[in-house]
Amino acid sequence: MSEINVNTIDKATGSTLNVGAAGTTVNIAGTAGTGFPASGAALTGSTNNTVVTVTGANAIQGEADLTFDGTNLDLPDNKKIRLGTGNDLEVYHDANNSYLKNNINSLISLSAGHYWRNVADTSNSGMCIVSSNVGIGEETPLGKLHVKTGDSGGTAHVGSDELVVEGSGDSGMTILSATNGDATIRFGDSGNNQIGRVAYNHSSNYLNFWTNNSEKMRILSGGQFLVGTTAMKADGFCSISFPGASTRGMTLFDYEADSTANFMQFNSNGTECGRVQKNGTNSVSFTTSSDYRLKENVDYDFDATTKLKELKPARFNWIADETNTLVDGFIAHEVSNVIPEAITGTKDAMHPEVLYTADDELPEGKNIGDVKEAIKINPQGIDQSKLVPLLTKALQEAITKIETLETKVTALENA
Repeated sequence: MSEINVNTIDKATGSTLNVGAAGTTVNIAGTAGTGFPASGAALTGSTNNTVVTVTGANAIQGEADLTFDGTNLDLPDNKKIRLGTGNDLEVYHDANNSYLKNNINSLISLSAGHYWRNVADTSNSGMCIVSSNVGIGEETPLGKLHVKTGDSGGTAHVGSDELVVEGSGDSGMTILSATNGDATIRFGDSGNNQIGRVAYNHSSNYLNFWTNNSEKMRILSGGQFLVGTTAMKADGFCSISFPGASTRGMTLFDYEADSTANFMQFNSNGTECGRVQKNGTNSVSFTTSSDYRLKENVDYDFDATTKLKELKPARFNWIADETNTLVDGFIAHEVSNVIPEAITGTKDAMHPEVLYTADDELPEGKNIGDVKEAIKINPQGIDQSKLVPLLTKALQEAITKIETLETKVTALENA
């Protein structure tokens, strides 16, 4: 083995300098006393801060794009650092933006406790991963995903911490959909991926609630409230449909056992007009407003007997009653001419036919445009309590006549 020690090797222009054969190693020592500085050998070219690269089988040259000054490794805009056999990961910057580009379908992984954030933000309030939890605006996430714009001072419930949305003032979540689409929150399990849901229909602007995979409640665009049905029954503002044979439509319970509790109160434009009130412990009172301060043109002198004679009490059975049991009552339109305030509705009125639309949940075998509810009668009703004043006045008139007759009879008997 031979050894050549030189201080300087100069290559003439146009000539080639070969050191070692193929497969051999050329060592340039960089220690004190060898003729080279301790920091290593210096390669001198015509351009500062160049890197030596192999450009062919037998050639090397300097490249100005990549520079290293002992502290920083620099590349200009649009020049990329590529990692992986197939250049799978690229890191680069253009004139305006920085990029971390994954060219294949694989993960970009961050170690626990590391952050993605703006370089000017020293509070680690960008995005961070801590023990598999992700925080956005929060370096100690309270759940699997914690989105924070301000500190509320609160904590997340252990049973509902997959998603935490936090703000120091108002906070919330927005779901944006097309004007003809649905915005939905679904609740699922291993048996059904939408066993429950809350959905807003943007086409007709109604909100519906599903349990056990069927709709149970709906709020229409006008505020109408539906329970157990998807269509308003008649002209009401609240419609409740229930299986009457097995349950109650509504139960009101006074848990404080107040003897005068109001189970229900009726109000018209700010003035009470009636109530259902507890009366003691075992009964209720159905009252309607009767305060003198609500009335005017009060008249006690009218002929009740003549009007009473116009009423036509009848005996009948209801068509729906298969037993044909006879009951006493009135026919609504026959009362309307005598005591109109006792009757609601119009004689021979009908509910129009209702068809299935695109907003309905179609039952099996039904299509849009099929009949949902057939045409049916819109029956008149009677409030028989409105007959009481007339009956009372007619009875008083009859009593007066009876007393007059009794007086006359007594006078005759004493004559």
